[in-house]
Amino acid sequence: MTPNSSRYWHKLVQVTTVADALPSVFQAVVTSGKYSGLAVLAVYLVVVLVLVGPFWLLSFLVTEWGVYAVIVASIFYLGRAIIRMIAFPGASSKVTAEVESEFAKYSVRMLVASANCLRELSSAIHQSSLDGSGGPSSSSSTLSNYELAPLWKRTLSYRDRALGVYLEVLLFVYEQQQQTSPPSSQNNQVRTRFGTNRIQGDIGNFSGITPQAREDGRELLRLLQKIMQQLDQLEQRAGSVFHNTNNPYGSSSNTRPTFSPEAQETASLLLASANELRDFVSALKPPGDEGGDANSTASPTAQQQQQLQQQEQGGAMDAIKGGLSSILPMLDPPLHTSIFGMDVLRGTVLSRYVGARQLWVPRQDGGMLDVLYIPGTAAQQSSPQQNIVQQQPRKAVMYCNPNAGLYEVATGMSLAGGNIGDPPQAGDDTAATAACWTDFYTELGYDMYLFNYAGFGRSFGTSMCASSSQPNNLVEPPQAGAAAVIHRVIRIFKGLFLTFKPTPDTLRADGVALASYIARDQSVASLVIHGESIGGVAASRSAQTLSTVPIMREKLQLLVCDRTFCNLEAVAQRLVGNWSGYAIRMLAPLWNTDVAGDFLAASCHKVVANDFADAIIADGSSLKTGVALWREIKRGMSTTRGIGWVTETPVEYRMADWENVSVVGSHYVAAGHVNRCAPVWPQDKHITLAEAFHFAACTKRIGRVAKQSGRRRSSQSEEMELGGGGPVTNPIQSAWEALSCCDGLCGAPLGAAVKIGFDETLAWLCCLLTYGGQIVVDNAERRLAATMPSATDRPPVVVPSDFDQRPEGYTSQESAKLMHPKPVPEVLESIKGLIASNKDAFLTVQHEMDFVVGMLEYIVARLSSAPNVETSWRCKHGVQDETAVGMFLNLHCGHNSAFSKPEQDQLKAILTKAAGT
Repeated sequence: MTPNSSRYWHKLVQVTTVADALPSVFQAVVTSGKYSGLAVLAVYLVVVLVLVGPFWLLSFLVTEWGVYAVIVASIFYLGRAIIRMIAFPGASSKVTAEVESEFAKYSVRMLVASANCLRELSSAIHQSSLDGSGGPSSSSSTLSNYELAPLWKRTLSYRDRALGVYLEVLLFVYEQQQQTSPPSSQNNQVRTRFGTNRIQGDIGNFSGITPQAREDGRELLRLLQKIMQQLDQLEQRAGSVFHNTNNPYGSSSNTRPTFSPEAQETASLLLASANELRDFVSALKPPGDEGGDANSTASPTAQQQQQLQQQEQGGAMDAIKGGLSSILPMLDPPLHTSIFGMDVLRGTVLSRYVGARQLWVPRQDGGMLDVLYIPGTAAQQSSPQQNIVQQQPRKAVMYCNPNAGLYEVATGMSLAGGNIGDPPQAGDDTAATAACWTDFYTELGYDMYLFNYAGFGRSFGTSMCASSSQPNNLVEPPQAGAAAVIHRVIRIFKGLFLTFKPTPDTLRADGVALASYIARDQSVASLVIHGESIGGVAASRSAQTLSTVPIMREKLQLLVCDRTFCNLEAVAQRLVGNWSGYAIRMLAPLWNTDVAGDFLAASCHKVVANDFADAIIADGSSLKTGVALWREIKRGMSTTRGIGWVTETPVEYRMADWENVSVVGSHYVAAGHVNRCAPVWPQDKHITLAEAFHFAACTKRIGRVAKQSGRRRSSQSEEMELGGGGPVTNPIQSAWEALSCCDGLCGAPLGAAVKIGFDETLAWLCCLLTYGGQIVVDNAERRLAATMPSATDRPPVVVPSDFDQRPEGYTSQESAKLMHPKPVPEVLESIKGLIASNKDAFLTVQHEMDFVVGMLEYIVARLSSAPNVETSWRCKHGVQDETAVGMFLNLHCGHNSAFSKPEQDQLKAILTKAAGT
């Protein structure tokens, strides 16, 4: 061996391998031949005993074919469970546990802050008494009346919005839902002495928490009652001081407050109780809320290093235990260990809204829906009676949650929310943007109905193997021994095979049940059905069902499908892969998630709200795209099943792209059947799928050639700069810059769609032709409103400037990296001018440019034509017909965020139009 080769092998041996990164236990196995052999034998025995052995024994009972059937059935059931967990995460115990954990952290922080405020008030009173008795005085520590009044006001705020709320909730449950406190003088039927709403209905019985948590709740109740009694005594004995803000000496001098001995004694007791409350609540802090450690970045000690080494040595066993500990809670959810669970959260929600109450609504197939009713602002001001809904006709909203939503968190967790405070003044812009849909609709005077689907929260249904039962009667299981193991196995078996599981059809049934209950039993004059995300499944079917019943159809005012999809398979294809749509069909063949079909069948005013940049529901799988494809490509065919699925790109375009040639120039695939001419209006009332794909292929080809030309332009510019020449211009690149900025009127420019792929370009084109006319009509009406206020009473005449959505002064906002989408007529004229002045430069993409120009001309002519303008005007103003596709609402708020102020204003305008027609 030469010295060079020896040096090479020495370096090779020193290279770090995978074995070096393994834990010490596995390093001993891979570095020793004896241990490696034993490890192989152990793996063999594990496979035989754990995998092969049980199936071999099972074959004696069910035969070999029976074992195969069991394996296939297990894979099928596991696949369905995974699909259901992804589609309906709100039905899993994990989401509920996360909500309870976050609420427990928030409650602890609120109660600790309340206790600190009480301590501050008591300390201030105690300090003032020392100053007034001849003790050491400090001008900086002595509080004046001006400083004491805000402190007392803050104490009252914590008392009414935090301490009082938890007191009312705990009393309501522990006192078997009796009168919790004397009513207040104002609205004495619905308000407590703290000004909060009096709890009505069933909020739970603490059966979902451990016995220790229930005992903690009783202790917390005792502390709150004692603190409330001491605060009442303090207000009686020192109220004149707290409310005295007059200063006879002027603003430059301080008036020293004086307290009676009784008030000072009460303050001392209050200080002790506040300390006790703070210490007790701090002990209830959840494990994940300890806060950061200032010494967390310090170097570990020798003992800590030894512990880390021991943990690494036991890493394999710890990994197995960790895996089991993460799976078992999903199969057998444990009881919540904190008093701040879903029952208390439910009570705090009811406390924040005047007149709110909980209802149980029966399902048609058995079971009950847990419903939260919140009256609108008009109902609260007109009458405080509990049965206001039955006394006069009302307008109501049924809100259908997204897939991970529960009504307990639909209004947020903050105790400062709700409408129990002072109502916003007219013209107050600070309160104009609603934080949640409940605030948005109730401020408009709508009664709000929130509910959990069956299988979510406390709502329940029936299954073929088990009778209906309310999941609120849990019994504390045995803690140890064989009985505990048997009890857990039984619970897991029931949970896996016997309990009710939500499906798209059950969501539809739940929506129909509640919508029928509202329209039939609650005497509402008009009903709005709002479905968000997967809530569109329940909302669209509810509207479709009610619109077939004459009595209920008159009450159905509006259907709002908010950021929902056309079907679930289309969403999965774009999130996971094309195969996932077929997997859902195979594993759940009876699932029907066709939102587009129900939406189109609903004969009422309806809204499609969509955000092109939605991170969860891709634009190609959105309801907007599904309706547009049905209207444009499918030509209004009877079925919408499978619409919105990823469409395979024709092979001639894929081969042409691979060969980097013209879309009609592939050497391997003949393109004779491709329509090489763009559609012409009015001869072509719709475009074909072949024409849409050809447009997508042409735009992609132009973009690719422009990108390649840009690279050559960059190198040529460097050469010209070195040679002293001028800049190099590229007409193809200029044409692509204009074309990529072409406004689709539905949320995105053409370049964004082309970047995603053929499928998205198809969606962009169909949505522009289906919903773009509404945007054009809206711009035309705003243009005419300045000179002709009555122009909105009839379809307007469209001009090219109505395609422009850019704001005034947009040129000052643009730069080389920021450009507003350009209107289609402007892009068309720009491209025509470039082609006319640079014919030779477009020879490589002549066919593509001709087809794109022809398609843009078709778009402008069609959207500007009188028949299309009239159709768009009728849809925009809610005038329904058999082919109505609904009003389009373009969003920019993402999937889970609240609407922005302009978007909320647009929805308000739509509600006004729907109510007036």
